[in-house]
Formats: sequence, structure tokens, C-alpha cells
Amino acid sequence: MDSAFKNVKEKRFGKEAVSDSSPVNRIQRRYEGLLAAIDKMEKSISRDQSDLDFQKKKVESTDGQLEAQIRQAKIMMIEERIRSKEDKLNEMVRTREELDNKMKALAEKEAKQKEKEKLEEAKKAAAEKIAQEIKEQEEARKDDAEDLEKAAEIIKGIEEDSPAEESTQATAEDAGTSTPASTNDENTEGEEKN
Repeated sequence: MDSAFKNVKEKRFGKEAVSDSSPVNRIQRRYEGLLAAIDKMEKSISRDQSDLDFQKKKVESTDGQLEAQIRQAKIMMIEERIRSKEDKLNEMVRTREELDNKMKALAEKEAKQKEKEKLEEAKKAAAEKIAQEIKEQEEARKDDAEDLEKAAEIIKGIEEDSPAEESTQATAEDAGTSTPASTNDENTEGEEKN
């Protein structure tokens, strides 16, 4: 039913009438309309008051009794109309005060909502920043791990090369071949240092 009403309203008044339907905007339009109505009512009361003053002046300067009675009847009608309009005006003023309070409450609620949204955005930004920092730290760790692996491979390569040389020297000694004395002295010094 609501969607059907909105469709009819859109066809009748255009898309702007349907799209601009937030509570704040509705209250604002109602408030502006109420202010215009209050202004019209005050002008109407002012006209009636001037008409009442005119009728009272005429009654004082009337010669005939019939004319005085007619003017008295007019004065009573105008006074009743003024009273009725003043009652309506008072009701409009009360409604304006209610709308003022509603608009203040909605403005506060909207401000709180915006503050909450800013807080949520700040939390999101902080979470994204933390996630980015964690990601960078993980990448740094991966780089360090890769460097360590490369270093380990280099060390393994050196260790694999070193036992091969020692086994070659051991084989040469077992075979009875003599190695130069200076080489043996250097090997012994290197082993003592290790």
C-alpha cells in the first residue's frame, strides 16, 4: 500500500516529492508551512481588529437605532471571529513549539549519529592501518626468512665444500702421498682456530 502511494505521489508531483522524505526534511517543510500560516493568521486578525475599530467608531456616530443595532451585530460577529482566530493562532504557536522541540531532538540525534559514524570510520581506519602494519611486518619477516634461508644455503654450501676438501686430503694421506708441509701447517692452524 505504501509503495502504491509513493508511486502515485511520484507520478503526480515528480521524483523530488518522493526522494526528499527524511524526517528532518518533512518536519522542516511542516515548520515552514506553519510559520506562513501563523503569519497569515496574524494579518487576518489585524484586519479584523481594524474592521472592529471602524465599526465601533461608526456606532458612536450613528443617528438611527436600526443602524446602531446592525453595527452592534457586526461588532459581535467580528469579536467572535477574532476570538476564534486567536484560539487557532494559540494552537499554531503551541504546534510551532512542539516542532521546535522535535527539530532540536532530531538535530541532536543526527549529530549523535554523525559522531557515531565518524567513530566507526575512525575505528575502520585504525583497523585498516593496523592490518597494513601487520602485513608489512609479515612481509619484512618473509624477507628476513628468505635472507636467513639464503644464508643457511650458503653456509650449507660452504660446509659441503669443506668436508670434500678434508676427505680429499684424508684420501691423499691414506694413499701415502705427501702434501707440502706448508699446506699441512695451514690446515692445522685453521683447525685449531675453529
